Amino acid sequence: MPVTTPSQLPQMSVTGITWRTAPAQIRSSLAAVLPDGEPLLRDLVGAGACRQVALVSTCNRLEVIAYTDDPDDFRAEIVRRFRTVGAGLGTHHVGHRAGREAVHYLFRVASGLESMMLGDQQIVGQLGVAREGAATAGTLGRELDELLRSAITTGRDARRETDISRGAAGFASVTAGRIARWGELQQHRTMIVVLGAGELAGDIGRLVAKR
Repeated sequence: MPVTTPSQLPQMSVTGITWRTAPAQIRSSLAAVLPDGEPLLRDLVGAGACRQVALVSTCNRLEVIAYTDDPDDFRAEIVRRFRTVGAGLGTHHVGHRAGREAVHYLFRVASGLESMMLGDQQIVGQLGVAREGAATAGTLGRELDELLRSAITTGRDARRETDISRGAAGFASVTAGRIARWGELQQHRTMIVVLGAGELAGDIGRLVAKR
């Protein structure tokens, strides 16, 4: 009977771009063509690049969380696919972590430690959206489901048991607050226009309108 060694078991990996690795122009170009990523998830599994996979897509990160037989080959595949649609994207823009390092990183993301604004409160919900997207695409296996559930739980615990989110808010809320304060400094009635058709622009516009 064949024996499966640790090196033959699928490894968890996180591969993609974030606000730390790629400029906003590149992140936006990718987000525009991968709004939900379900076709990408199905294609990655169907092509044998990985066994289970989910996509975290926000204004500041586009990362693929996967269980794959060869993390290095998977990174090369993600770079290739991203470069076909991301103008100006280079290999150096794509971060990659595998094994225990990837698990540790994912839990840091969930806790708001890897966000542009420390303690960002939206990332937990965004991980939930990633999990639901993978479930809809049929690429959410038992191991990935348990991992994402654990990360989400850890993120909630971090905010409940520590002060990491004290004063923190989502990017849209912070931006709307700054716009509103600027408007209050003007001596005349001010019209504010938010340019953009994405979800972030819509959130900012709605928050500014409420102030």
